[in-house]
Amino acid sequence: MNGKKQSLKHLASNYNSKADLILPISRHLPLFDGLWFEVQNSNDTKLKQFRIPRNIYRAVLEVYISSHENDDFWYGNFPNDYIAANNLSDARGNGPFREVVISLDGEVVGAAWPFTVIYTGGINPLFWSPITGISYFNLPSYDIEITPFLGNMLYGKLSVTKALNVWFIDANLHLWLDSKSVKIEAKLIKFNNKAASVYEESDFKGLKWEVLQPDGSSLVMGVSLLILFKSLVIVTPWTITTD
Repeated sequence: MNGKKQSLKHLASNYNSKADLILPISRHLPLFDGLWFEVQNSNDTKLKQFRIPRNIYRAVLEVYISSHENDDFWYGNFPNDYIAANNLSDARGNGPFREVVISLDGEVVGAAWPFTVIYTGGINPLFWSPITGISYFNLPSYDIEITPFLGNMLYGKLSVTKALNVWFIDANLHLWLDSKSVKIEAKLIKFNNKAASVYEESDFKGLKWEVLQPDGSSLVMGVSLLILFKSLVIVTPWTITTD
């Protein structure tokens, strides 16, 4: 954020303070099996429409994700060609990479890479007696700054790259309000998002497997995602620029 330091002092809450309003991004009631969205595979996209006040000057999406069933230990999954070549009918596939993709109004605006949580009993049951893995009882959340997109924020989508069933996903939309304004103007001046590309090169003989980069050096997985933007949020009488 660029601009004068004193430009935010008149706001009801400072830019770095707690949000004034938090909206849940989850399934609609009434439900009998929880509010989480259930993502079954990489083509399964969850959509949520929402309405927001018109005097917002900052927005952050806090995403919660939890992997289960065939993706319990996704970071240990084998590539599909390795499974097919070795006839491993019970192995879990799609490789050891997962990415949660966040879209607003059809455009990718952010991504989160899940922490490799080892659930109790995972890998070697003797590791977790009597302690549990890091973050097992307190899964981390992931903050996506979406302030630049305040000018055209109507609906959001959540998906998981290379997912197997099942991922539980929901989010909280944190909003900061200017109590002295009825409406704040926001405009996205520049925006360019290069779609995420995931590459993977496997080299294996029988059950011996390793993943290689194009130059032959070892690599688990490669991914690239580029999002560039510039926007204006006008909070009378100042202008907040984000890059």
